[in-house]
Amino acid sequence: MCENFISIMLLRQHPDGTRRRPAQGDKGIDVIVPVAENPRIYDVYQIKYFYSSLNSSRRSQISNSASTLLKAVRAEQLQVRNWHLVLPLDPHQHDEEWLESLFSGTNIRAYWKGLTHLEGWAAKYRDVVDYYVYHGAERINGLLESALRLAEMRRGAGNSGLSVESVHTGLVDIFVILNADDPHYRYDLSVSSTDAGFDQVPPGVAMSQITKRAEGGPTVRIDVYPKFKEAVLERPIRHDLLIKIPTSDVALIEKVENFRTFGEAVTIPAGFVHAEMDDPIAGTTSSEAIAVRIEPIQVKPVRLRLIVEESGTRKASTFCNVEKLTEGLLGGYVACLRSDSGTIVAEHRVGKPAQSEAAASFNLRVEWHGQVALKVIEYLRFANEVRAPRKVVLAGEFVGPYTEIASIDIAGQRLIPGWLLEYAESLAALQDYADEPLKLASRDVEDNRSVVEALNLGRLLKGHTLEQTQPRWIVRSENLQGLAAEVNEANAMAWRAPLVGKIEGAVVTIPDVLYSADNVAAQLVVVGGEEGVVLTGTREGVRISIRL
Repeated sequence: MCENFISIMLLRQHPDGTRRRPAQGDKGIDVIVPVAENPRIYDVYQIKYFYSSLNSSRRSQISNSASTLLKAVRAEQLQVRNWHLVLPLDPHQHDEEWLESLFSGTNIRAYWKGLTHLEGWAAKYRDVVDYYVYHGAERINGLLESALRLAEMRRGAGNSGLSVESVHTGLVDIFVILNADDPHYRYDLSVSSTDAGFDQVPPGVAMSQITKRAEGGPTVRIDVYPKFKEAVLERPIRHDLLIKIPTSDVALIEKVENFRTFGEAVTIPAGFVHAEMDDPIAGTTSSEAIAVRIEPIQVKPVRLRLIVEESGTRKASTFCNVEKLTEGLLGGYVACLRSDSGTIVAEHRVGKPAQSEAAASFNLRVEWHGQVALKVIEYLRFANEVRAPRKVVLAGEFVGPYTEIASIDIAGQRLIPGWLLEYAESLAALQDYADEPLKLASRDVEDNRSVVEALNLGRLLKGHTLEQTQPRWIVRSENLQGLAAEVNEANAMAWRAPLVGKIEGAVVTIPDVLYSADNVAAQLVVVGGEEGVVLTGTREGVRISIRL
């Protein structure tokens, strides 16, 4: 219980933090918080329920937690700024020095958060202590009902509606009571003469309740927001609905099936729904006098990370955006992901939990044809690492694998052809010499002339020597007579000139390339109105070596 409510106080102090569940193992982390200035770096809190002086056994437990964390840091699974030891015990002499020594030789700073800190947090978050220590949960469950009685909302003169004074006083009473005592949720209240716009879900809301007692009368809305990111995990909101629709209402049945299958929004009129509810507003109740509006999940700008791992070692990672997310009542969902460039596309489909693992699938593909090489090269490097027997892990954008969303084993063929990455890297390197953006070929063919040209020019930039053999070779230079004389004397020549190639409609020009030829004869001729030296081979043909 101690670790539980200390964790909640930490999460209230740091609403963006994440609590590590016992089932996930320790790893030196109970609560982890991204640093505001750089969400890739974290502050870590380790909670211990030691209320008396540390003996060797307790010191060993703390030391083991620190060592486990350092393993993750050294494996580059996590970047940590500060490690806080939290326990209901203030440090004795030299305790803090010992704690700091656990992280000597690292950039991690260690801090002791003892009883004095806990007392300060308990004074600040009395609602948390009341809920977890003094059994306040039972009182919180009936809080709204008590607040409504205290509000004493009354109708105005002539029974014309709610009086302004009563509305203001009553709603303020409810607001103050609820937001003072609930450790997990805060509440916003509003009253309107119409329900127009009330079907819009506010950002960050955990649930909303909209009440109208009479047609044309005032509408009351209560929006419930989590006070910290993990509040809905600590105190879940549960609504179990039993929908009974007569077979004669074909149109409504079709709408319900579309929701079950595709996640499309549907409204079930009052009289067709039996609801069992357990939520911060209603507590544990049941009702048959409600209409239900079921909406698909609205996808906010959510980014995830795709990680390729092999035997626990990270091979590559990339970021992607959630383009679509639908979840059915049966527990299945479909998530569609796409990288910023649009190159990496994934669909994670999970069937009903009761089904076998075969009901889950993860389809990953690469859409590279016609893309500008410089813009997609990093994504192709990631795709090149996707191969059996590795696995792909879905995780949050700036959190490590310990909060993984899903883990999928890789099977089957490679995600991209073996030659594609070298081809893309060649185009990226050649971009400085091209007059147009260099795009990847529109066909998946390794012997495509454009692909071969790009691979050859790319290898030239890496220091390789290219060799070509042709029946004859035409050389143009300012000193044609000298070149011809040189060949006639030594049957070999060398000259510098630009190398020009065409790749997918773009012209690539590499200046100052060194050409050399041997076992050749030269003849000065006029070609296309310009003088040139024609080289002919003395044997199979002209063999030209090209290098930078």
